[in-house]
Amino acid sequence: MPRRQRRHQQTREEILDTALLVMAEHGVAGLNLSEVAARIGLRQPSLYSYFPSRLAVYDAPFQRGMRRHLVRFAVEDPVLASCCSAEPCTASRPPRRPTPPAGR
Repeated sequence: MPRRQRRHQQTREEILDTALLVMAEHGVAGLNLSEVAARIGLRQPSLYSYFPSRLAVYDAPFQRGMRRHLVRFAVEDPVLASCCSAEPCTASRPPRRPTPPAGR
């Protein structure tokens, strides 16, 4: 990975780590991008170079946590293994057999 992309990813991870700290201190609804930016030495508008919206900053820690969680189970389930990348999951499970109606 080129140096510029690596630095971009490191800053993105730093933003996420700081957002998690702010949420831990003030609650999820207390996520304040101005505070996140100030803690890592950026101006708030600079955060939008890394995330398209406030909601994206809010969602990213949960997505990161879900990917880490899925990695634990990927060894046992190849469908989950394909979902553990940074890309959106496109895997699908085989369809389940229909369950017969109860009482028949």
